[in-house]
Amino acid sequence: MYHLFVAEEHQGKGYSTALWKKLEEDHKQDAYTVRSSLNAVPVYRNLGFLPVGEVAEKDGIGYQMMKWAI
Repeated sequence: MYHLFVAEEHQGKGYSTALWKKLEEDHKQDAYTVRSSLNAVPVYRNLGFLPVGEVAEKDGIGYQMMKWAI
């Protein structure tokens, strides 16, 4: 998966969790790394990801590297 975005009017309805569970089920790995937008950090935390390193910026957009591992 390259991007995981949920339209604002559909946020909080469990779509991110459902998409993540499907990805995890179909592509089992011991670890996943994402570059989360700063607004999405709480979503990834709820999915079990932890921040890695400091907040960074690319093309004027802030992000946080995050990692999920078994």
